[in-house]
Formats: sequence, C-alpha cells, structure tokens
Amino acid sequence: MRSWTTAASCDGDSVSYWKEAICEAIFELEFQATDNSLQAQLSQHDLGKLKLSDVSISAAHRVVRSRQAAAREQAPLFNLNFIRHGKWQVDHCGKSAVIGSGDLVLLDNRRPYSVVAEAGTTHLAVHLPYDWLRCWLPSPEEAVACPIGPTSPWYATLTATLAEVLLLHPAPLAKCRALES
Repeated sequence: MRSWTTAASCDGDSVSYWKEAICEAIFELEFQATDNSLQAQLSQHDLGKLKLSDVSISAAHRVVRSRQAAAREQAPLFNLNFIRHGKWQVDHCGKSAVIGSGDLVLLDNRRPYSVVAEAGTTHLAVHLPYDWLRCWLPSPEEAVACPIGPTSPWYATLTATLAEVLLLHPAPLAKCRALES
C-alpha cells in the first residue's frame, strides 16, 4: 500500500502538494481547490494489473485531464470511480453528468475531461488498463461519463466487488500480489 496526505506537506502549500501527489499516484491532472488549506489523503493498493485508490478531499475542487496530458499518456487507463460521499459534475467525451453518492462513473484517461466535486467528497477509483477492460467490455468508450446507479444491470456486481475489496487488509493484498508474480 502507498499513501499520500496533505498532512505531509512541509511548506504548508497543501494544494501544490496534492496536485503533485495525484499526478504521481494516478496520472497527469490539473487540480484547483476552493480552500488553500485543504485536507486530503489517498491510499493506493495494487490488485494484480489493477490499482485501487481511496481518495478523500475536504475542499470543493476541480480536476481536469487536459487534451495535452491525454496526448502524452503512455499507459492508457479507464478509471471506474465510485462516489462514496458527495457529488461530482463530470464533463467527458461530449457528455455531462451529475454523479452522486453511491453512483459509479467510468472515465478514459486518453480523452480530456473535467470533474467538479463538492466539499468533503470521498471516492474509490479502480484504475483499469485499457486492454484489460476491453477483454470484459468490448466497447468501454461507449460507457464513459454515463452514471452507473442502482437501476443499472452492472451496479450490484460492481458495488459488491468494491465492498469486498474494501474488506481486504494489507496482508491479503500482499498475498494477491505474490500470486500474480
């Protein structure tokens, strides 16, 4: 497990620290917050070819995946985001959607997007390699920026899987990594 927290920011500039942290942990993103003294933390686990990030941010914020950053990407990923608390406004691939607590949304890091999140938002992000997801979902691009809520056929399966992953402790995760080697 790896973790980042704004409590580790030595110079008191938590917004700059957080931007660097998410770029290191996830991929290149622009980050703006309404509160320069925001509190944020991210814990990340490897799950074989997948990664799981558990993220909480105290301040309202905006995250942007720019066209330039998407063009520079060397590791194409889809991110399946589960909003545990709060609300997102997502603009991606010509679609706009409001994603609320308990909903999921798929984002494609090869394409630009923006997410505006309210204060106190927490979410899980499962980082899915492009080729891996295409084995399970032949046209994942069609699913980006579409809210996945309780009426979706995939909702129960995805949320049950995420709930089980959340119950894992670092020791079982280390065991899973050893089996992948």
